[in-house]
Amino acid sequence: MCCRNPYRVDLGEDEVNRLAGEVDVAEVLDERTSIVLMRQVDDACVLLGHDLRCNAYQVRPIGCRNYPFRLEVEDEETPRIVRDLACPGFVGPPMDESAYTMLVEQLTRSAR
Repeated sequence: MCCRNPYRVDLGEDEVNRLAGEVDVAEVLDERTSIVLMRQVDDACVLLGHDLRCNAYQVRPIGCRNYPFRLEVEDEETPRIVRDLACPGFVGPPMDESAYTMLVEQLTRSAR
């Protein structure tokens, strides 16, 4: 879901409403099959500015806020966190168990 890669960003109704306060949603949403952010010609996110900053950073979608992490839930299995290994901005020390637990809780809340 990196801003500069062709990942799909699905949006919920609350996210669309938050974005509507910052941008003209008719210019940034594709609603043919579900509500998703449109891409620029180079596959970058439509909200990514020329300065490589998000034009709606304060109200960016949950998937963007959580990136490079995402919660995967398959059938009745325990949810797990997946990290996009291709993320160019991911740096820092490994997470300890308490930080990981907090991240799982945050992603679980945002998935509801």
